[in-house]
Amino acid sequence: MKPFPNFEQRVPLGRLTSEQYLVIAAQVVAKLNWEITSISELGLEAKTNFSWRSWYERIEIRIQDDAVTVKSVCSQGQKLDWGKNKMNVELFCSNFDSFLLALSQESLDKIGAVQLINLQNSLEKKVGDNVENTQELGADTKKVGVGSWFIPVKGYLVTPSLMYLNLAVFLLMVLSGVSWMEPTGEQLIDWGANIRLETLDGQWWRLITAMFVHIGLFHLVFNMYALLYIGLLLEPTIGSRRFLLVYLLSGILASVASIWYNEHSASAGASGAIFGMFGLFLVLILGNIIPKAIKFQLLFSVGIFIFYNLISGLKGDIDNAAHIGGLITGICLGVFLLNGLKNPKKNFMNSLTEIVIFCFSLTLTAVTLNGIPNDMPRYEKNMKEVSRLEEKALEALYVPLNSSQDLLKNAFEKHGIQYWERMNLILKESKQLEIPSHLIAHNELLIDYSLCRKKTYEFYWNGIVEETDKYNDSITFYNDKISFMLRLIGNGN
Repeated sequence: MKPFPNFEQRVPLGRLTSEQYLVIAAQVVAKLNWEITSISELGLEAKTNFSWRSWYERIEIRIQDDAVTVKSVCSQGQKLDWGKNKMNVELFCSNFDSFLLALSQESLDKIGAVQLINLQNSLEKKVGDNVENTQELGADTKKVGVGSWFIPVKGYLVTPSLMYLNLAVFLLMVLSGVSWMEPTGEQLIDWGANIRLETLDGQWWRLITAMFVHIGLFHLVFNMYALLYIGLLLEPTIGSRRFLLVYLLSGILASVASIWYNEHSASAGASGAIFGMFGLFLVLILGNIIPKAIKFQLLFSVGIFIFYNLISGLKGDIDNAAHIGGLITGICLGVFLLNGLKNPKKNFMNSLTEIVIFCFSLTLTAVTLNGIPNDMPRYEKNMKEVSRLEEKALEALYVPLNSSQDLLKNAFEKHGIQYWERMNLILKESKQLEIPSHLIAHNELLIDYSLCRKKTYEFYWNGIVEETDKYNDSITFYNDKISFMLRLIGNGN
């Protein structure tokens, strides 16, 4: 088994005794807000807090002969530590030197074995039987593992919560009968996928729900892996509130970009929001929020993710419009938030900036949605009326020809012919709508169909009034034409 990534540095004990070094080291660890997990005369062990620079690394301080070994070890099973272990060791050593320089000789002389014993007793009282102060260094290695990535804690609440929400929605979809590998477009729309026809017809909530609906297990797993990766890096850096704000706004504007570009296809998944987080993180890297020690490594990693996914989206099965929309949103939001991240003490201005960003993003969403053409609901409404009129008009054909003239006139002239004329007017109106090319062709076919039907009704009525069969050939001609048109309509042409 390959060892976890680690970094160690050996420093001389110098004029300090081992007890003095460990007591000072314990105070430095406390100053860094790390947690001591064991301490003895051999050394101490601690674990770092979760942040962008640390994923709960284990800090080992061992004293042997006249030297001290300071070591940082990843306890998460990470293949790469992105320089975090080296940063931890350097951070400890620099703080230790600063603490020692500020310490007077008199204060230093008072530090000894008694203080070390007091630290041991204090630690034992704190953790009870879970930690023995005589245990060997390294025994705490298994206490923190990959499982902690999935546990909401202070400073890391949103990422695991979003992941569980996505998993819950997917589980409910599967339990309801949706395919866990290849759900249909209709199923996705039923569960809240984003599609122009429905979203612009008053179902604005699809801009949000689409972020939690996934197109099969592989789609879900890939997105949750990406969310976990960026969440571990980003949420502790910017805070849970900002993380949630950028995630939701990126997802919403990614959905807007999707229906702006895609007229008819449904979109679903968290990738638009996740691209927004990568866009924000890119701004933080270039904006010198991230330390130089890991800046270029992370820039390369983020760049590869963005480039690979955008190139993959060119294949046609992936909603690249949502990816690009989310990415641009994340970059823009990152630019606006950058100053606040550099000056975290300006609480009022930072909160005001977040409110302005939120309001502006929603306003932009509303304006953009209002500007996207959406004549499909109108077209569908017209088609329902056309279908109703056709059904009423065809009732004339079931009236016996030996019926009274008034009844036949009412069936053919007053109702039948008028219904075909109204149908024709609605179809001509539909020609002015922005609809797909195949529907335009279908609409033209229906116009010809309604005109032919009207012609046959006129011939029927003229024949009845004139009591002649001279119109029979014309009726047969138009009926043959109608039969051909019906076959085309039935084939979807």
